[in-house]
Amino acid sequence: MKTLYKNNRKLFALVFSLILVFSILELGKAYLMGELLGLNMETKKLVGLIVLTIVFLLVYTLIDSGKQLAVKRLENKIRYDLQQRCVRTILQEDPASFFRKDSSTLINDLTNKINEIVEKYIHSQIQMTALIVSFAAGSIYIAALCWPILIFLYILAGMGLLGNRFFFVPLQKREKALLVQKEKWIQTIKNFYDNFMFIKNEHYEKTYFDLLRSGSENLHETYNKADSLLMASDAINNGFGQYMFLGTIGIGALFVHFQMLTIPLVLAIMQVTNMVVNPLFQFATFRNRIESSRFLIEDMEQMMKEINAHIQHETTSISQLDTISFEHLDFAYSPDHLVLKDIDLTFRRGCKYLIVGESGQGKSTLLKLMLKQIPCANVVADGIPLSSITYSSYFSHIAYVSQSFALFPVSLKENIVLGRHINVEDVLDHVGLHDLISRKEEVFENDRTALSGGQMQRIMLARALASDKNWLVLDEAFSAVDEATRKRLERSMLEEKEKTIITISHKTDAITAAMYDTILLVENRTVRPISLEEYISQHV
Repeated sequence: MKTLYKNNRKLFALVFSLILVFSILELGKAYLMGELLGLNMETKKLVGLIVLTIVFLLVYTLIDSGKQLAVKRLENKIRYDLQQRCVRTILQEDPASFFRKDSSTLINDLTNKINEIVEKYIHSQIQMTALIVSFAAGSIYIAALCWPILIFLYILAGMGLLGNRFFFVPLQKREKALLVQKEKWIQTIKNFYDNFMFIKNEHYEKTYFDLLRSGSENLHETYNKADSLLMASDAINNGFGQYMFLGTIGIGALFVHFQMLTIPLVLAIMQVTNMVVNPLFQFATFRNRIESSRFLIEDMEQMMKEINAHIQHETTSISQLDTISFEHLDFAYSPDHLVLKDIDLTFRRGCKYLIVGESGQGKSTLLKLMLKQIPCANVVADGIPLSSITYSSYFSHIAYVSQSFALFPVSLKENIVLGRHINVEDVLDHVGLHDLISRKEEVFENDRTALSGGQMQRIMLARALASDKNWLVLDEAFSAVDEATRKRLERSMLEEKEKTIITISHKTDAITAAMYDTILLVENRTVRPISLEEYISQHV
């Protein structure tokens, strides 16, 4: 949080200055009210005072509006800074850690959590600063006129603050429960979107509506629980405020009776009393909000620390990549689910590998281990444990095309070249997307693009080719492409002698398979080389 304040010191200074000026104007307002209600005032003086009051109210309104605008600007800037800081940190994370989180958690972190931090933690801290300034100014004013009233206000306020301590822990528990329910609701909406077609096709609307209603009711109930406790603490604080207000009137009446104060001064004190009473109890309210939302800041800081700690383990950069080896690797997703056993295998630069096998045998797991998507001590690159190699240096040599594909919200050209100075028209032509050359400047801003699955997959292949990296890893990269295009593209890649090609495929024809140096069969938790003849007899 110190970094956020430091980065916005000018805005903070502006907000504080306006808060200070506004508190002085509040004292001026109390003085004017006392003067206006003073008895036996000459007409000329009254007219002059009315004119002064009109001018004063204009200045008061302008300063108040400026203060509120500055506070809002500061909160929005902090929200922006938090988002940037989170995204910058997450972008340093490796896929193995990143994909352990559900996408709903990421959405929640970058939306709900940040909004809660700004709206409850930051807003409350800014308001508490304003309250402290107001409290100090009001206390000095009242102490100068009638210190017993100030002592009375302090005693009741202390009692109120003590009572508020009982709300801290319950409020924090309910805020955490609310955040969990918000995350669950996001997941429910995502699931609804992903399954909408099947809901309609299978006439599942009524059942799914009940699921949505149940999720919505849980969120609604959690909101009510969190709000009810907060409102209860606010109600108690307001009750104390009423006692303080009436007590001030009573003490003021005594002082007037004994001619120690005039009625205009008592009225001015009552007005200024709000500058002491309101801060004391609003301070308690805002403190409750800060304490109930403090865990959000702690969670965010912890997330950033964990990512940074993991990055520090990756200390080695590699300038070239000659081999990737699995050294007697055993891998299981759980103790009773062994996927790969005693894998001893080396992929060498410049060689072509075709990986085949039935679904569920571990082909994609093998690639995930190779691509740092799953951490493992038994995978090494040029003799160096993969876990200690920096992600950026490792993937400066590897281009990867997965089974899934998504476009960035930028132009088609930028989706392929990714900042490189490359003739995108040649690349599009090479992958058979001549018809998209005229659309190269079109921006794709959401997932519902007017492109077929085959076109999307060839864009991913075009991106990999445009990167011109020496290692090319293809995981069912031709599954949505027609057979003729698949053969042409796959064979043209295999003809590049300097390229290392590692392909997982279910439909490679015999002629293309013969162009690979090694065909690996993943079967029964093992990986073994097979001959072209064996591949043809089993898979073609």
